[in-house]
Amino acid sequence: MKLVLAILLSCLLCGCGYHLTGQEGSLSGQYSRLFIPNVSNQTSEPYLDSILTTQLSREIARQNKHTEVFSNDSADAKLLVRIRDFQNRAVSYDSNDDIAEYQVSITVDAELFERTGQPVGKPQTIKWQSVYSTSDDKMSQSDAEQAAVREVCQRLAIEIFFQVDSLIQTLP
Repeated sequence: MKLVLAILLSCLLCGCGYHLTGQEGSLSGQYSRLFIPNVSNQTSEPYLDSILTTQLSREIARQNKHTEVFSNDSADAKLLVRIRDFQNRAVSYDSNDDIAEYQVSITVDAELFERTGQPVGKPQTIKWQSVYSTSDDKMSQSDAEQAAVREVCQRLAIEIFFQVDSLIQTLP
């Protein structure tokens, strides 16, 4: 009876994606340890690089497919991310012709490199946006804008790792 129960339990654990500690969750063990240097910000918007770097670290920990390492020497690959464009523009107006909503849009370039410096696949350009409402209270509006920026950076981090995993999956 115990043997049957043990077999059933092992079948359930294998089928649900559970894995033992120490086993790599990466699609390809060849690129399981990633070095992600600080994001480069080529816009005039301050702190975007810090926000996106933090979101990338959170996403790599959440997905559990790769391990983030903090030096190029211990990495299998390096992920370079560059913020290319930031826009915050009005997208809707109220009946008084005042701005009712803004849209935050961020475009990044992401590229994966082998430890040797050779690129893995083509660079990816990723863009995400979020809309937030205006407010008569400038502090509330600033808080809404910052929340939209954090949301966009979080979505960009998710999309960057989706692109990385898709690229790794197509490798021989």
